[in-house]
Amino acid sequence: MRRKKKPMVVVDLTKIAVAADDRSRILRLAAQARESLRPFVELNANEFGYFVFKSKVMKTYVNELGGIDGVGLLLKAGALDVDGDGQIDDTELSRFNDEGASLIDSAQAAMLNYLVVYSLLLTMFISLIVLHVGSGAYGADDAIATGMGVTNGANAFADFASFAWPTDAAAQVRVRQAMYVCEYVCLALGTWRTSHSLFDAIFQYQILSTGLPSTVSKCELLISKPSRLASVATGFGPCIHLLLFGVDFALARASAVAFFCSASAHLLLFGSVMMQITQKGNLTEYLRAQHREAQLLLLYGAEGSAPEELQPQASSAQGNTAAMVGVVRSAPATSDM
Repeated sequence: MRRKKKPMVVVDLTKIAVAADDRSRILRLAAQARESLRPFVELNANEFGYFVFKSKVMKTYVNELGGIDGVGLLLKAGALDVDGDGQIDDTELSRFNDEGASLIDSAQAAMLNYLVVYSLLLTMFISLIVLHVGSGAYGADDAIATGMGVTNGANAFADFASFAWPTDAAAQVRVRQAMYVCEYVCLALGTWRTSHSLFDAIFQYQILSTGLPSTVSKCELLISKPSRLASVATGFGPCIHLLLFGVDFALARASAVAFFCSASAHLLLFGSVMMQITQKGNLTEYLRAQHREAQLLLLYGAEGSAPEELQPQASSAQGNTAAMVGVVRSAPATSDM
């Protein structure tokens, strides 16, 4: 009787090689992310208030690590090697399939949001430019050259120049010319900055969607230079202020009342934003929270338990972290290496 042959087990060596290569790339990804976070961990938490004006914090947090978005990306990537043993097991590989896809989806969503915002801003800038391009700055052929609006007394409902210098025609002309130039400088700079950020967001969205073949390669691109995200995010503030300055100078044509109201609202907005980076501001609290998470990641791994001194403290959120920085420097075995 003829013996039946056992079916041959065919092993696809290419798939094994790809899986092994993915594990090594994920491991390098996690190690690079943790190493990138080390300068951030070494920052002193006492310097986080008014951190925009602190050169070291500004350079490390925003220019090198990409701000809130970039540091959040590094925290997620650094946690891919959960136990920090320098190996990617099946559980960690499965986790990367979920976490990596979520990481890329989050970056894509952020770029899509910026695309919408910058498109709206560009529409506003172009609308202001087009609406105010005409025969003259104030709706007449010789509005700038003549002393239009000269009165015998200050009138708050006249244009700003007439209100400020009610009896001096030459001064009114100079003020109108200066405001007209300032208005279009602000609008031109805003249009350029908005367009630049819009194209940057488009390119980044494309590369994160169809530009690279795999989740690993996309994560490697982001981790290699997390400040790419900040290049899009940091353009939002200047664009908003340039738009508001343009509106301020445009309203100076209508009346002094409109100009003062708009300028006051602009100053209040600027003051409220600056309050966010004080010692008790929201942005400073976000920075401290990320700083604490980075400490935990480098010292205890993604699943390590935090000691009591690193738990969030409402009353001592701005405590000095110099002691913990010393631990990070003296304990490389607990980091990514």
